[in-house]
Amino acid sequence: MKLHPLTSAWLINTGLFGIILAFTCPVYLSGDDLNIMQTLAGGYGKDTSICPPFLYGTHYFISVPIRNLYQQFPSVNWYSVWLVMIQYLSGIGVLLVLFRRTSFYIATISYLLLFLVFGSWMLLYLNQSSTSIVATLASLLLIWESVSETKLNKFYGSAGVLLLLVAALIRFHTIVPVIVVAAPFFLLVPGIGNKVKAWGSIAITVIICWFLYQNQYSHYTAQCSAWEQEEQYRAAKYANINYHKDQQALQQSPYKTEVAMLRELLLFDTSFPNAATLHTLAQTTNGPMPVKELLSTNTWHWNFVNHRLMIAVLLLALLAVCVQRPQWIVPATSLLTGLAAIVYMQQYRKMPAYFIPAVLFTITACTATMLPVSQSRNKLKPIGLFALAIGLGAWALVRTVKASQQNAEKFSRFQSMYQEMSSRPDRLFINTNNDEAYGYFYCFANPSQYSFKNILFLDHPVQSRSSALQAAFGVADIRQAPVYKNIYFAGPPSQALLLYYQKITGGRVEYSPPLPDFKLLEVRRLFVQQ
Repeated sequence: MKLHPLTSAWLINTGLFGIILAFTCPVYLSGDDLNIMQTLAGGYGKDTSICPPFLYGTHYFISVPIRNLYQQFPSVNWYSVWLVMIQYLSGIGVLLVLFRRTSFYIATISYLLLFLVFGSWMLLYLNQSSTSIVATLASLLLIWESVSETKLNKFYGSAGVLLLLVAALIRFHTIVPVIVVAAPFFLLVPGIGNKVKAWGSIAITVIICWFLYQNQYSHYTAQCSAWEQEEQYRAAKYANINYHKDQQALQQSPYKTEVAMLRELLLFDTSFPNAATLHTLAQTTNGPMPVKELLSTNTWHWNFVNHRLMIAVLLLALLAVCVQRPQWIVPATSLLTGLAAIVYMQQYRKMPAYFIPAVLFTITACTATMLPVSQSRNKLKPIGLFALAIGLGAWALVRTVKASQQNAEKFSRFQSMYQEMSSRPDRLFINTNNDEAYGYFYCFANPSQYSFKNILFLDHPVQSRSSALQAAFGVADIRQAPVYKNIYFAGPPSQALLLYYQKITGGRVEYSPPLPDFKLLEVRRLFVQQ
């Protein structure tokens, strides 16, 4: 019995996602995602504000319903459920387009390889950026498919526009590299009219999202006190940490303490360093990576090593398709565009973990979907390509198993460390340089069992937690942390934090030796000597 392509796409994705979620250990590798989940789930306490600036990247059309779900069903991690659901629907969309472009068997093999290499990686390290990327790519493929026939397919077009809208509302700026790199493939759309329809629908959707984010700014300004000031501080913060720094300018900067805090992402006090100082640092210390350093092997070695499997699959996709003149210009232009984007990010910006996979995934998926499969007279070529696909798939499977094992081990360590803190609910633990411990939080852990009420991170302003900290620990001002006997510092000692508290208190501040009560955590107190 021949199944409908939509049914086949649903069944295959259900099986693949089910296997990954049942037998692996997906984690949040992003601190922002852990913070968002804890904020929406109430993990920082009932008095915690829902207006922290890092929520601004996800539209409140999404965050508010998720928060309501947490309130009704607190034992379910709804933030993770939401991200996985969008990736799942996107996977169905990608496979559905593959089914329409080539045979069932080739489409299935192509999608299995895409899923093992790219999809499993984005599930194992679940975050809003990768989810937005997957949804954007699926939306572009669906829109492309809707206008690639003589008669406009409204189902594919509507599904594509809806997915693009969702991708932008999850995280607006991550849709940009995918759209830019995929743009050359829309040259393959037949007829100027169909090209206009495709780009018109994409442009209108992006413009609508832009207006929705303007509405969000007005919403937060009205609902959250001091929102505009906090948003200005957020912008000043990211004007520094998202850009490459001129190391010589940093060394010569008169803002020694501020530079030290910026390097360690200790940006919890909006009065020091304040927004004006951060803007000054951005203007005076941001600068491109020197050309000699950019061209060195050290700069690109780990970029290649970490993504070599993805690069290999991209090359396989290019070998498997039939590209004739003038069609060759399409993948070539996309490759050059992606390469230029990567070089630009490397030289001028801080390279996000999602960026290179987003570029490689976009080119690979568009090549496999939008270009015809090669019909070579050489019978050995398809056999060789199939063997290569099997080998790369096996490599991806081994990588997935090893990554899952590492995630499970790291999360187990976190659980042990968390137990040491949660068993002392009357103490407030400030995290210092211990981000790896929180970077492997199991995405489907019961959020009601992992309250972060007595854990404080310093990479975001703490105003949103001021009321909760006052109610739970009597901490009226985190700037005076050394004078509180119930505040502890968990993690390797931070010298920048010492400089900060010495400047704030006007005295000499010292760390205590590691406290013997803690077996796994490195915990200290801070003392002020007048």
